[in-house]
Parts: sequence; C-alpha cells; structure tokens
Amino acid sequence: MRKTLFFTSALLLSSLLSFGQIPVKGLVAWYPFSNNALDYAGSNNGTVTGATLTTDRFGNPSSAYSFNGTNNKITLTNSSLVLDSSFSISTWISLNNLTAPTPDPCIISQ
Repeated sequence: MRKTLFFTSALLLSSLLSFGQIPVKGLVAWYPFSNNALDYAGSNNGTVTGATLTTDRFGNPSSAYSFNGTNNKITLTNSSLVLDSSFSISTWISLNNLTAPTPDPCIISQ
C-alpha cells in the first residue's frame, strides 16, 4: 500500500492540547485539528481530501486525521508557507502498518 502524504499530512496527529507548548515567535502555521484543518496561526488553511477525523493521542475526539495511505491528503492552496529555508515541524504520527518503501514515500511534499 502506498504511503504518500503531503506537507499538511505530516501534521496529521500533531494536535497540541497544551497551549504552553506552542511557540509564538516565528510561528507561521498551527494545525490543532479541532474538527477541521484550519491554520490557527494564519491563513494557510488546509483542504481535506478523503482523510477522516479521529481521536488524537490523548483521547480527544475529532482532533487528529486518519489517512488511508494511498490517496487521502490535506493540501494547502495558495499557501504562504515556503519550504526553501530553515524550518522545523513537530508532529505525532501513528502507523497502522508499514510496508516496503514505495516509489514516492513522503510525509512532506512541495
């Protein structure tokens, strides 16, 4: 099964519940996945294709996304996010199964 996820799907389980963990200096996007894929730090909202809301790692309902591993994704259209300089991403990812590498195995794509 193909495991291709795009940039925002890298954030699929990055629902952050403790606001004290969110650094605000230089923050350009934040996706808590609170029933949606909206960017709470700006205007880089995601469009969900096929992925479904699920329970996050803390047991909070509709606070994470589940992907089928083939064609589910969250995309950013006309995003101001540019991945051509230094950046960091914090995420929690849970894999249900891990198969042999595919031709395009990625969790971030631009």
